[in-house]
Amino acid sequence: MLNIDSAMKNYNFSGQAAITRSMLAWWAINYKDQALPKLSKDLNIEHLRKKGKIVNPGTYTMLGNQSLLEGKLQTSGAPFDFPYKNKKYYSRSQIQELKELSENNTNFDVKEIHQRTKKISESFIEFVLKNDLMNY
Repeated sequence: MLNIDSAMKNYNFSGQAAITRSMLAWWAINYKDQALPKLSKDLNIEHLRKKGKIVNPGTYTMLGNQSLLEGKLQTSGAPFDFPYKNKKYYSRSQIQELKELSENNTNFDVKEIHQRTKKISESFIEFVLKNDLMNY
């Protein structure tokens, strides 16, 4: 049987992969106090931190550095890094976790990316085991 913990740790959650979008949608919808997004909303993958001095290519593709964000917000903030996007866009998102990140963080760093990745992975594994989904 596949070790789901190992698979989660070793998978490269590229912004181009359908599984990345699915995982981020699962996380957003299961996040506390999250209302279901309107079906008319265009939700795209957003990297919280951009590649560069702070975030290396390996950290950039970690699940903890990605979220869903409404297309109308994402397109205008794409070339900027977390502090700018946080101030201008995340507080206006319908994604509850982004709103909380906006309120509680001024500089989402590598340590927080790793912590968020771990939190998402552990929550997903717990969900899979709780719902006995490994037998399918």
